[in-house]
Amino acid sequence: MPRLLPSDALDGPSVRARWAAILAAALAITAWNTDWMTAWDSARGLVPAQTDRFEWSAADLDTAFDAESFPGDYEGLTNPARAGSAQLRAKGVLLDLVWDETLRLDTIRVETYKDAYGTGHRLAIAMDTTTGDDIGCLNASLRTTDANARDRTALQYCIRTDLHEPPGEPTDEWRPLDLFLTQTANLDPAAYSDAAFDEPFTPTLVDYFGFGFATGDAYDTGLWKNWWSPQWYLAPECATEPGAYRRLDDLHLTDRYADPTLHGGGLEITPLGSPAYPVEDRLVLPACTPVDNDFSDGTTALEPYLDTTLTPLSSWTEFNAATAEPQPLRTAVAVDVRSCDTDPRTCSTDTIATADDPAHPSNQGTVRHWLTELLGSDR
Repeated sequence: MPRLLPSDALDGPSVRARWAAILAAALAITAWNTDWMTAWDSARGLVPAQTDRFEWSAADLDTAFDAESFPGDYEGLTNPARAGSAQLRAKGVLLDLVWDETLRLDTIRVETYKDAYGTGHRLAIAMDTTTGDDIGCLNASLRTTDANARDRTALQYCIRTDLHEPPGEPTDEWRPLDLFLTQTANLDPAAYSDAAFDEPFTPTLVDYFGFGFATGDAYDTGLWKNWWSPQWYLAPECATEPGAYRRLDDLHLTDRYADPTLHGGGLEITPLGSPAYPVEDRLVLPACTPVDNDFSDGTTALEPYLDTTLTPLSSWTEFNAATAEPQPLRTAVAVDVRSCDTDPRTCSTDTIATADDPAHPSNQGTVRHWLTELLGSDR
């Protein structure tokens, strides 16, 4: 009788083929799991956030209580004895402010929120001053009753203007003056923690940390933007020193600016000796966190980052000035601090990832649009 089956019909595939099949199955399961987690995060993001927004004007500051004392509350102010002071209160919010008299606070906005990935708070403050003032600083301390917020978010913002004759020997030809507008800020964000154990359980994401200015129509003010710093590039030192800082050229903060032989200095990599402040040797910012310095609208911001330690930010803009007369100056500072229980890019409201264009970072988060509004860029 002939065989019903070939002699090798019951033999299985080779050992190599079996292992190949097992490996393929494992990779498929891994890919499915990764896609599932991504899909789950995306689905969670469809749930609307719960927000509470509060806004105060200059008139509210006149009737507010004085600010409570907090560590470093008057640090950096040029004349603490004449400084403004206010405590603003709202549902779940306590905001203490002190500021130099050269700054006229106009709008203060706070928003607390809860979404699928955690909780957070946003703060933006718009101020008016002039290009004739020297240094003006604002210190803010924001506390919320969010169960996950362990401490306060502390923010300092300073602005300084310097007017110089063009360097070199005078000539018979008319030349515009050199006006420099320098801004610094320091952010110490609230750390998020588990209320039951008072231990960090989810990273603190600084979704936005930046400031900006507006000088109005150049034909009215006689101020024409000429140059600015920083301009983003990834320092080679970041490969071995990811926590390095860079110091901006600050010759314009000194009386040595008149010497043309001293010009041409660049950025320097440095350890953080002191927080940022608009004086010589203290124009510092992280060297390895991309910075969006938008020359078109005067805003500067770090890309979203994870940290709970003090972070400095500095920038300056040079103008050709047709007149030495002080001109109106609008300025604002804004932050967005939150918890994040998944990938930071998923939590962030920034719509443009640095990975898409590493040479041109652009933090377009929610608070970035607040800055545009408060600076009057959309008016």
